Amino acid sequence: MSDLLIDHIELDSKFLRSIALNRDLRSAESLDSYLITPAVLTVLRQIGGALASRSAQRAWKILGPYGSGKSALGLLLARLLEGKDSSQAIYQQLKDASSDVAGLFPLGQNRFALAITGSRSSLGNALAQSVLDALEYLPRSRPATELKRQLDLKGQTYRDVPLNVAVGSLLGDFVALVRSSGHSGVLLLIDELGKFIEHAALNPDAGDLMSLQQIAETASHPTDDGLLVLTMLHQHFDAYAKGVGRTLSDEWHKVSARFDDVPFDEPVERYAHFAVHALGLKPAITESKSFQHQARDIYRLSTGHNFFRKTAESELFAQAERLYPLHPAALASLAVISKRFGQSERSFHAFMRGHEVGALRDYASRTRASFAVWYRLPELYDYLSIGTGLRFRDLEAERRWDFARSVIGRGTAELSELQVELLKSVAVIELVAQSLHVIASPAVLSFALLKSESDPQVIISALSDLESKAILLSRQATGDYVFAVSQAVNIEALYRETLKRTDDELMFKGIAQSLSERSVIASRHYQQSGTLRSVRVIAGAPEEVKKSIDDYRQHDGCIGLMFVDASMPEQMAEARSIAGGIKKEAVALTAIVQVGASERSALIEFSRWVLVHDQVKSRFLDPWTERHVETQLNRAREQVARLVLALLNHQVQGSPALAYWYRGKAVQGSESMNLSQAASWLFDSVYKSAPVIHNELINKDKPSSAITLARQRLFELLDKKGGEELLGIIDYPPERLLYVSLLQSTKLHRKKGAHWELVAPDKESPIGVQKVWQKLDTLLMTDQQVTFAKVTEKLAESPLGVRNGPASIWCVTYLLLNKETCAVFERGSLILELTAEHLQRMFRSPQTFTFRRFDIVTERKALIRDYAAALGAVGGQVGLEASYLDAARELIRWYSRLPQYSQETMRLSNHTKALRDVIKRATDPVALLAQDAPRVLTGVKGREGTSFVAMLTESLTELGMSFRRLQDEVSLAMAQAFSINGTLKALRGQLQEECADAAGSLVEADLKAFIMRCADITLTDDKWLDSIASVVVQRPLDIWTDAQAPLFVDKVHDLCGRYKRWLRVAMPRGEFGRQAQRFVSVTLTLPSGEEAAMLLASDKETKQVADGVLKDLTKQVGGDLKMVASALAQALLQLQQDSNAVDREELTNEQRTTG
Repeated sequence: MSDLLIDHIELDSKFLRSIALNRDLRSAESLDSYLITPAVLTVLRQIGGALASRSAQRAWKILGPYGSGKSALGLLLARLLEGKDSSQAIYQQLKDASSDVAGLFPLGQNRFALAITGSRSSLGNALAQSVLDALEYLPRSRPATELKRQLDLKGQTYRDVPLNVAVGSLLGDFVALVRSSGHSGVLLLIDELGKFIEHAALNPDAGDLMSLQQIAETASHPTDDGLLVLTMLHQHFDAYAKGVGRTLSDEWHKVSARFDDVPFDEPVERYAHFAVHALGLKPAITESKSFQHQARDIYRLSTGHNFFRKTAESELFAQAERLYPLHPAALASLAVISKRFGQSERSFHAFMRGHEVGALRDYASRTRASFAVWYRLPELYDYLSIGTGLRFRDLEAERRWDFARSVIGRGTAELSELQVELLKSVAVIELVAQSLHVIASPAVLSFALLKSESDPQVIISALSDLESKAILLSRQATGDYVFAVSQAVNIEALYRETLKRTDDELMFKGIAQSLSERSVIASRHYQQSGTLRSVRVIAGAPEEVKKSIDDYRQHDGCIGLMFVDASMPEQMAEARSIAGGIKKEAVALTAIVQVGASERSALIEFSRWVLVHDQVKSRFLDPWTERHVETQLNRAREQVARLVLALLNHQVQGSPALAYWYRGKAVQGSESMNLSQAASWLFDSVYKSAPVIHNELINKDKPSSAITLARQRLFELLDKKGGEELLGIIDYPPERLLYVSLLQSTKLHRKKGAHWELVAPDKESPIGVQKVWQKLDTLLMTDQQVTFAKVTEKLAESPLGVRNGPASIWCVTYLLLNKETCAVFERGSLILELTAEHLQRMFRSPQTFTFRRFDIVTERKALIRDYAAALGAVGGQVGLEASYLDAARELIRWYSRLPQYSQETMRLSNHTKALRDVIKRATDPVALLAQDAPRVLTGVKGREGTSFVAMLTESLTELGMSFRRLQDEVSLAMAQAFSINGTLKALRGQLQEECADAAGSLVEADLKAFIMRCADITLTDDKWLDSIASVVVQRPLDIWTDAQAPLFVDKVHDLCGRYKRWLRVAMPRGEFGRQAQRFVSVTLTLPSGEEAAMLLASDKETKQVADGVLKDLTKQVGGDLKMVASALAQALLQLQQDSNAVDREELTNEQRTTG
């Protein structure tokens, strides 16, 4: 037998360091040497089971660490679903490993694989490029040519639509093309999806969210299984965004939920299988009794020190000689380090088969084969310390590793060989302690170094010496040793302080700290209803749970976990009493959790580290100390999560059944539910009539600003293009998603004849939407108005549970469908027509808008006919079959069209003013028509025998004619001022004829403006009167108050007087012949000798009066004409003296101006 170990092992080098899906997808040799492990079988069972059951869930995301074999697993699924002859070898391996799983993947499925490898670019562009590349492997056809023609990579469009928007249609066309070529469908593999997510986080407006959502929706079609989607990631969506300094919106998390999680990570024990396949030991070793005895003993002892689990790989460890020369501590540690600080299987295989210094090949080349010589932790430390380095994600672990390397590097000359080996072993154990739950105790270190049973005292002595040199620190609580990094001493003292607390106090504190504020998503409820709901999980003593069970915080319900000591029946009885007394209206479940010894210990340890952490935070120690404590706290928290959550998820053998309680009774069959399933059961029970809404963008209480804007555009499209299919929407704007999910799929907007229209739900509509409409009927068909906020609040209650987003859209749709019978009020005022501006304000301030439906009111048809007759007399239109709401709307609409003067004047009869007041203050159509209006018009004093319809007609007529009467007063005042008799037409004609040429000669601005308006013939009569009113009293006629009418009369007479005096001066010059035909100028000499002139109108009427006066005077004086002239002169003189004092100054001014 050769001395060197290298001659007894094969170290098979066929293993490929990495798989590239875009390169290896169609390579027949890409899966050579692939090993199907139990973890692989678990994934295949989950995916194959979904396919076999024809589940609509056909999109998955495989989550696993770097290098764990996710890409190779995707390649394996492609081979199995392809089912060609080239897949026979791997299929046979699967059949040998598990015939049941192999049965889920029958041969001959012939599904075409399409692969995308992640990069920091747009997902839509990458998919388009992959489709083009895949066309090379499909037969040439007209559909393929057409798809190529429509796909523009340079312009980043498909069918002239941006790629990220057109992903759904591109995939649909590609699946159809693949099927036409003989395949059953497409398997889409997206490797390194995280890189696309990083790009999306850096470019949130690029539309990658919509791309991924369309991919998931296409794959999850209820009846079409043409597309399967498998994505590969090494962490969750938000972790990628944090890696580039960004955060993802809630919509990304909801899109993530469309992909079923498929965890994939090989346990430590499976790495032993990889090692056996890589080593390929020859019979000289595997058949040697000394090797067999030594190897089996070592691996049997390894389970007692937690390097491997006792129940795992018992068959393999029964032949542990096949793992020589790998010591179990080194093998387990190498597996964990590869997973945590390397690239999982890739790093492990590099160690097993590579040529790095210190790796297995290098060790075997310089080591003799002997059952007493093994590759231990010190040798592993040497490999790790001189290799390419570890990829630390924890700064504290990196600091401790650097400290260990520094101490070992400096102290080699001063320390014994055993002490150096101990330090190297402790350094490696610190790297894996969190994962393996291994501690560097003397017993473990003795095992790791293969020391005999007599050696522990020697090891303890060496460790004590290292402690005295302040290199190691002994931890009393656990009995192990750690490197004495500077902060550890202070932390150890703080930890010892926690030992003074009682175990019960620490246990309940640990429960409260570990599970408080935890939220659980009701996943199954979300998948079935489309509504994402969560429960707040509160945990603690029964009394504490009782106090908080009604406080859901931002969640939709609550699950109260009452922890009791399994060994204390009185605590169990108290918990049962509390669970049976929870209020029935609470959306809450309770459960009694019986804590065993291991869970109790984990909770106590966690509570201690919480106390230490609080002390460190309060003392403002150095950041390294805080980081170390946080690491210890996280480890304790993970331990609690493993034990307590395993207990909650029924994963602990022998633990008591965990039953949930609802409304005081135990839930049948709840013993098998985990927290998410219990939450789903709770919401299914509470919201049993919830409508199905598969649209995360709107199905929330607070939609984003973009969706709010899309909601507004949706109703604008309903108003303008309600008769068109899809409301005439092209492409995929957000409003289309709202329309499809809330109106089209619910059959609220459907085709009737040649057009599309809104229709109320019927038997063909989803039952959930029918229930929503029934609830809206109940809310609005009452004697009281109900606010918009109250409506959405009631829809959110049990049993509907509709979020504010869809509730607001359905509520407005209900109003539009029932606009003839539904009244909408804003701050108490009836809205005659619901406009887009009203909707904007209603969505912003739902408390200020109220609704009421009136078609259930017992209407008095005779009263409606009275209103129809009265409104018909003033130009309104009300049908005889109209409702109260129709009549009220027409009355208010008629009133709103009245000028402001009519709405405010007091120059009306008392009963008309009273009617106007009730119309102005009306908030309830029924009260207005049936109570308020009859009350003010019935029994009016002095009109007791007059009917209601007569009084109503009279009052509406008086109110409607009030402005016309004002116009008549203005016209009469103008006629009197200008001394012109006749109609308004005659007045305007005469003024135009006389004033047109005079206006240009006037100098005074106000008089000139007035005369110019008088001469304007371009305006209608109404506008001419309004123009005159505006120039005289500086206020349009329709907004006059009662005070403006007498003021107008005074000012018009003043202006006309000034105009006539100006004419009296100007006419003698002969410039205004037209005015001379209608006016007579008379000059008188007063007794004082002063002359006075008068300008008097002359027309047929005044001539007739003059003839009569002359005839009477002539007769009276016996025909003495001189006497007649003397009498007339005396009369004129008297008239002149009465007005002389007022006119003297103005006349002087006129003379000065004319001169």
